[in-house]
Amino acid sequence: WDLRNVQQAVNQLQGHTYAIRRVKFCPFRSTVLASCSYDFTVRFWDFSRTPPLLDSVEHHSEFVCGLDFNLHIPNQVVDCSWDETVKIYSPACLSAGTHSAAP
Repeated sequence: WDLRNVQQAVNQLQGHTYAIRRVKFCPFRSTVLASCSYDFTVRFWDFSRTPPLLDSVEHHSEFVCGLDFNLHIPNQVVDCSWDETVKIYSPACLSAGTHSAAP
């Protein structure tokens, strides 16, 4: 789709149970994105799949308020939380050739 000319939602992803703080598209896979939320989770989505949820990561004890993909190391993600931690990790769902659905 052309984001400069969107008249209506082209997709809707649901799963967070509290306010979503940040959304980032994966720079290495055009249909994959990550979202973080005040529900303490980071979720990975592939909107070309049904269901779209790839994984849900809950490794913080407070709101997750930021996330980003590493532009230099494919599939590496960093997130931060109100629990005063920054976590750098490579989610299994983003491994090359792997798109396993969340449990």
